[in-house]
Amino acid sequence: MSKNHNALSYGEFGVPTLFDFFSRPLSAFSGFDMENEGFKADVEDKGDRYQVKAEMPGVKKEDIKLSFDDGVLTIKAEHNTEKKEGSEKKGYLVEECSYGTYERSFRFDDADPSDISAAFANGELDVCLKKAPKKQPNAIKIN
Repeated sequence: MSKNHNALSYGEFGVPTLFDFFSRPLSAFSGFDMENEGFKADVEDKGDRYQVKAEMPGVKKEDIKLSFDDGVLTIKAEHNTEKKEGSEKKGYLVEECSYGTYERSFRFDDADPSDISAAFANGELDVCLKKAPKKQPNAIKIN
């Protein structure tokens, strides 16, 4: 069983393994967790379409870019929280606010690239990808 304490993964004996220190060297000391950076998403197959819901709190609609190329949907978001005047890290004991670019990609081989829609409200991105009609095999007449 594994427990999570302050971004370090603890093994079955309650202590971090050597692998934990080398696989995530920044996370244990700076609050930066490589495994959890980015945003969470749910992808659902609804029969005639795919539904992707991504939680993106604190991100503005204009900072989200969507692209679909060769069967791959890419969601890219830039999260910039304004720094307060005169902060200059003075007085901070812990600073956990995030800044940066997040990107996730999902493969949908049978999605119709011309029938994709997206909406963003209350920190949640909702993308609908309709499936392309299945091609029927051509019957070949034998003479």
